[in-house]
Amino acid sequence: MFPDGAFGRYLYKRGVLLKDAGKFFEGETEALIQHAKATAEQAGRPYRYLDSAHTHASGQSKEAMARAIAEQDGITFERSDHKIVWVSDFDATAKLAEQFKHMEWPTFLIRQVAAVNPCVFHGKLDTNSTANWTVIC
Repeated sequence: MFPDGAFGRYLYKRGVLLKDAGKFFEGETEALIQHAKATAEQAGRPYRYLDSAHTHASGQSKEAMARAIAEQDGITFERSDHKIVWVSDFDATAKLAEQFKHMEWPTFLIRQVAAVNPCVFHGKLDTNSTANWTVIC
């Protein structure tokens, strides 16, 4: 999951001894959970914790659950090979996409990561970062 030595370098940069890593990550996890709950509440959206890729009670995947929530909100789309190939409101989608033409993507993505996970930048936002990005759809 991590390149050789990356985990140790991360802990070192954060000033955490290996023997304290468990408590450190418990604190990071709690901060992330509280941030997610507050973000959902501010947006008037439900907070749902899913502890695995499939919920055992329903047998439904996270994506299926997200699609069901989107449908309840009147948002419909189709995907193929990780691309959105159809949307219910093309004009609104085109207007939104037009805003992205001149986007400073690294700065934008770093801010998105910081908004979703406040633990990542530890209060400092490095917009000159050359981070590797993985987009999960």
